[in-house]
Amino acid sequence: MQFGFRTHGFIKWGMDRTLVALAQIGYDGVEICLEHPDSNPIRLGDADEIEALRKLVSDAGLEITAVSYHIGTAIETISRTIEIAGELDADVVVINGDPIPAAGKEAEWLRMVERLRKLAERAELWRVTLAMEPEPGFMLASSADFAQLVEEVDSPVLKLNMDIGHAHITDGGYLAWMRQLSEHLTYLHIEDIKDGVHAHLVSGQGDLDFGALKATLDEIGYDGPYVVDLFAIQDAPDRFARESLLALRRLWGVG
Repeated sequence: MQFGFRTHGFIKWGMDRTLVALAQIGYDGVEICLEHPDSNPIRLGDADEIEALRKLVSDAGLEITAVSYHIGTAIETISRTIEIAGELDADVVVINGDPIPAAGKEAEWLRMVERLRKLAERAELWRVTLAMEPEPGFMLASSADFAQLVEEVDSPVLKLNMDIGHAHITDGGYLAWMRQLSEHLTYLHIEDIKDGVHAHLVSGQGDLDFGALKATLDEIGYDGPYVVDLFAIQDAPDRFARESLLALRRLWGVG
C-alpha cells in the first residue's frame, strides 16, 4: 500500500519543510496541490522552479502521487496544471467540477463537458490521467454525476478520484458505487466524516466503516495510492498527518 498526503493541509509551511516532515512521518508519496503558495502555476511557469520542486520531492525520498488544483475546469489554468504534471513526471492530475451557477445547472453542465473534452485531449498529449473529484455542492457532486460525465466526455484519460468522505455524504451507498465505477477508479482521497458534515476528519473519528472500505477496495483490485486529504489543519499539519497515517495502519492492520 502506498500512502500519500495532499499538501493543501500544509499551506502555511514551506514546501521543503512539508516534504521532509511527510517523509519522516512515514508517507510514501505526496500530492502536490497547486493552491500551495510554493507550487502555484504562476511560480511554476519557470522551468527552474519545476526542477527545484522535483528535486525537493526526490531528496525527501517521496514519490508524486498526483498534481491537483481545485478551481473547476478553467481551460487555461487546468491546461497549465496538466503541463506541470507532465514536467514533474506525475501520472495523475486531480481536479473538481465547477461551482453551480445562479442560473442553474443544465446549460453549465454542457459547457463543462465541452471544456473537459478539450482538457482530456490536452491530458492525452502529456500522457496524464485526468482524475475528476466529485464534491458536495458543485456541478460534479456525486458518483452518479461522474457516471454521466464519463459517458458524455468519452475519453480514455478521464478517470475518477473518489474522495470517500465526499462520496459518503452524496452517494448513499458509496461502496456500491465504488464497485460500479471500479474500471474508472484511479485515485483515492481518504478522510473520515461525522454526521454528514463536510469536515474532513482523521480516519476513525467519524462514521465511515474502514473495514468495509478496505474489503471493497481489495475486492475490486484497487492498486492506486491512498492519499489523506485534510484541510482545516494549518496550525498543526504534521500532527494531523501523523495521526492519520497511524490511524489508517491501525484500522487496516498494516505495518
